Amino acid sequence: MNADDELRTLKTRGAGYAGLALAQGIGLCLLSAAAAESPTWPATVPTLFRPLALLCTFLPPLAMLALPRLPRRVAFAWLAAAALATAAVGVHAATRGTVPHWPSESSVWPRPGVWFALGAALFAAQALAVPALRARRFRPAYAEVFETATRTLLQLGLTAAFVGAFWLVLFAGAALLKLVQIEFLEQLLQRRWFSYPAGTLAFAAGLLLLDARPALIAGVRSVLLGLFSWLLPVAALVVAIFLIGLPFVSLADLWKSRMSASLLLGMAAALAAFLNCACQDGEAPPRGVRGLAVRVAAFEILPLVGLAAWGLSVRVGQYGWSAERIEGAATIGIAAVPGAGYLLAATARGAWSKRLAATNLAALAAFVAAMLALLTPVADPARLMVADQSARLQRGAVPPDRFDYTALKFDGARWGRAALEGLAADAAAPAAARQGAQAALAQTLRFQPQPKLSGRDDFRRVVEILPNGRTAPDPLIDAILATRINDGPTCPPRADRRHCQLIFVRFAADRPDSAVFYDGGRASVFDPVTGGGWRLLGKLVGGEYCDEVRRALAAGGFAPEPPVLPNLRVGDRVLSVLPDTPRRACE
Repeated sequence: MNADDELRTLKTRGAGYAGLALAQGIGLCLLSAAAAESPTWPATVPTLFRPLALLCTFLPPLAMLALPRLPRRVAFAWLAAAALATAAVGVHAATRGTVPHWPSESSVWPRPGVWFALGAALFAAQALAVPALRARRFRPAYAEVFETATRTLLQLGLTAAFVGAFWLVLFAGAALLKLVQIEFLEQLLQRRWFSYPAGTLAFAAGLLLLDARPALIAGVRSVLLGLFSWLLPVAALVVAIFLIGLPFVSLADLWKSRMSASLLLGMAAALAAFLNCACQDGEAPPRGVRGLAVRVAAFEILPLVGLAAWGLSVRVGQYGWSAERIEGAATIGIAAVPGAGYLLAATARGAWSKRLAATNLAALAAFVAAMLALLTPVADPARLMVADQSARLQRGAVPPDRFDYTALKFDGARWGRAALEGLAADAAAPAAARQGAQAALAQTLRFQPQPKLSGRDDFRRVVEILPNGRTAPDPLIDAILATRINDGPTCPPRADRRHCQLIFVRFAADRPDSAVFYDGGRASVFDPVTGGGWRLLGKLVGGEYCDEVRRALAAGGFAPEPPVLPNLRVGDRVLSVLPDTPRRACE
């Protein structure tokens, strides 16, 4: 495109882009003002506000990306379908009954996950729809899909960088002008009516400038794809070493970290991304080292996805389905499509590129379908989680006193609340289940201060006393309850945490037993005093979160260790030197 063509593009599309951006900025400004500290209409009507918020955010960029590449009527039809899907997601987000987890969480705007998932689904759908509508074919040519998807990603990424630089210049300029006592720009940036339209206009300007320079996009894409394709041999080699070494270690070690499945899926996604960087649109398959790496990576993705699925199944077997595990299962299902497709393409004879193209088209369609299902009642993770956890409680897979009722309240949306209300009103349900449901229904925030131990009976009910057979004397309990350790001890009996523990320990042969009180991650040492009382002596530092350390203390599996240097007293403070010994993770 020469300078005349570039200027013509700027003139013909500039007014439309500016109009869309200005409408988007004004709309977001009005919605933000309505959702302020004292919400006003339409923020008081969630079924109207949330669809409007999503439409104002996503529809203008979709239009800017689609209108230049499709006939006007076809583009409007596609945008109408996208708007309908977006509005449906917004209505569901408003009616699902999401409960805020903490005080600062907004109950007006959609959850952050909705923005991310819907945005990804819409732009993935556009990568499929635009080539198909332009060619008037249900199944578009893969080369067109690849070109549309990569161009859209680059446009959005470069435009986001442009907008970031735009705001950086404005804020730096405001700070510079303030040095000479000119505060106009700083005050202007704080105004909602300026910041929203300015941001959307900058975004539209970035898209327009890149639209006018298609050669720039093509050049940057070629460089980035070529650059990242050389990471494929490295990633394939690392994964090959991992898979070869896997039979020589215990798989139990693999699942000690809760991040193992996420790590496996992340590596599978990286392999798939680098593989596509190497193969690009499939017209010219890579050769040499990269060609070999493509074949190797095609065999590695599915085993990684399979291991992640196995790890997820272990957690589900232990604890049932949670909202996060359902989302993880959807991710595994999406990842299995390219994993299986690449494996079949690598093992079959014939044109590798055609099978790769079919696999990528199927994976993109599966991603769009899965995202829309998760964002609507079809496969809402909250609904599926509540159904599974309620069934586990009914069949006795988890005792009523160990069941996580809080998860039903805050992760289960309206289905969880309905289940808790039914459980609280069920006279045939165990007392522990009714009490747990009632307590969860009364809870207003998920992350709030835990209740304090209120007395001796409460202490003996909640706190585990070790070694077995020992009892806590009343003066010791009174001393613990009277000691203000972060406003008093809290011992929440949750399913994923141990109760607080009181462990009697003899620090030296010539001393009476001391009591180490574990309150979450704190370990306080109490010593007996004459007259039968107890006093707080200090804190036990090291291994506070390790069950193995607590068990060793209770069993007497320790030895005295003299201090490295004597303590130092500075006024009313005592300074201690702790030995610099290697620490290892808790088992």
